[in-house]
Amino acid sequence: MNRLLSLFASAALALGGATFLASHTAVAADSAPTTTIKPLKVLLVTGGCCHDYSRQKEILKQGISARTPAEFTIVHEGDNKTDHKHSIYANKDWWKGYDVVIHDECSASVKDIDFIENVLAAHKAGVPAVVLHCGMHNYRSEGFPNKTPWFEFTGLKTTGHGPQQPISLTIVDKESPITQGQPEWTTINEELYNNVAGGVEATAKPLIKGKQTITDKKTNEKKDVETIVAWTNDYKGTKVFATTVGHNNDTVADARYLNLVTRGLLWSVGKLDDKHFKASDQNVDVKAIKVEPKPDAKKASASAVRPGIEILKDVPCCGNE
Repeated sequence: MNRLLSLFASAALALGGATFLASHTAVAADSAPTTTIKPLKVLLVTGGCCHDYSRQKEILKQGISARTPAEFTIVHEGDNKTDHKHSIYANKDWWKGYDVVIHDECSASVKDIDFIENVLAAHKAGVPAVVLHCGMHNYRSEGFPNKTPWFEFTGLKTTGHGPQQPISLTIVDKESPITQGQPEWTTINEELYNNVAGGVEATAKPLIKGKQTITDKKTNEKKDVETIVAWTNDYKGTKVFATTVGHNNDTVADARYLNLVTRGLLWSVGKLDDKHFKASDQNVDVKAIKVEPKPDAKKASASAVRPGIEILKDVPCCGNE
């Protein structure tokens, strides 16, 4: 009998010990530190002439956030104007608290040099930047088109574009971390921005070139036009990624475009790695983005014409070269 009791006691102790170890192992696992990635604080400044910024800001926010942890602050002002000064830029140290600024505004007629210098102060202070599409045509101050502070910042001089037609994209720097492993493709109808100087500035490095086949309306002859459409720039030690592609919503929503822009953004902040970037083949669903209809859309569209640039029927946005 004593032996039987001893066996029961031993079994109970063993069971209790196992339960104790199991419970403490579970606690240890639950309390183990987890590695989390701190979201980037992204400031997106958008609005101005000639684009569907109401949808594109949401496309960019959704698309970039799906590929890297990011918290967006969006300043959207001045639609259908070329001379709007975004209010945030009037503030001293407006960039404080942000890791990177995306310039997606379109303010070609703003020439106030003090205002422009306050915009650029952020990047002189070391805040990285991404510049998209019409952002390249901003701030045409004295010296345009030969030399302006904004061109020095973006790293490429451009003054206009041709008709909306597909652009064939070819990577010219396959060693860049931004373009490594990325595809070449042909866009839907898009705007090929010109390169006034024939290429990028001395501080910049070309990444992708784009080619359009254009039909001369007078002679009916076809010709190929090729320019640099994506590049990086060293602006006084600050990293800048830029691309002129991205007029139409479906281009901006394209997974390949969003992968490229996100990689450029992460490169600018020094975090382009497998830990921070998650590639995606999912386009953003443009039709699912709901925006309030704008009154007098036709009138607004007519007022969005940039001064001094002829508008062609097949170029409803910003004119031709």
